[in-house]
Amino acid sequence: MAEVVLFHYQSKPGLLHRYDPRHKLPLFVLLAAALFHAGPLGMALLTLVAGVGIAAARLPVKRVGRELLPFTVLLAVSFAALSLTTPGRPVAGLPAFTVEGARAGGFLVWRLFVVFLFGALFAATTSFGSLRSAVVWYLKPFPILPAGRIATMLGLTLSLVPLLFDTYRGIAEAQASRCVANSRRPLRRLAGAASSLLVRAAGRADALVLAMEARCYVDDRTVRRLRSRLADWLVTAVLLALSVCCLLLRR
Repeated sequence: MAEVVLFHYQSKPGLLHRYDPRHKLPLFVLLAAALFHAGPLGMALLTLVAGVGIAAARLPVKRVGRELLPFTVLLAVSFAALSLTTPGRPVAGLPAFTVEGARAGGFLVWRLFVVFLFGALFAATTSFGSLRSAVVWYLKPFPILPAGRIATMLGLTLSLVPLLFDTYRGIAEAQASRCVANSRRPLRRLAGAASSLLVRAAGRADALVLAMEARCYVDDRTVRRLRSRLADWLVTAVLLALSVCCLLLRR
């Protein structure tokens, strides 16, 4: 089974991998917020930023595109839902669809696709340790909040996402080897895959809890020392300016 790239951390030398997570975490949230408020020109600019980021992170573009194919079902459903429910002028030859709905559905699909790209880029360039250190740094001024526990919970949640992808891929390959994909009952096949995925995910979570207890896990752990370089501040300034431009272009 080939190594899965999507939503996995890729240890590679590069600017984005060395980028200070204290800058990266709020900046990616800002880019996602700008993405859902940007117009067509802003969307094109953010798509270009995502493409440049993937190229700078040296991610295999073809493999990432191939692993994004399962999300096309979600994108197609979103497009069809908006096209069928938005009032407006009917599309020639497709009276159930409207021009306004197709336009809104196209923009939604575009936004979701770029969100997937940003999520894959963030996961591929941010390790668990650096993310935990950044969250602890942000929450340290608030003594009421358990910074270490919140950082661990956030990091474990993000690290379990690629494990779910790996588990589902293993289940799909096992079904293919048993010719389950040729079944005339697709709902039954999906139900079997979903139940197997839930059982394996629960087993992995239980094993993780036992491993943490066996190693006497405590919230107060040594965090990685973070340093901001001049390049980090320059990248942050450029991306902040691009986010503001995306919002201004809509106006």
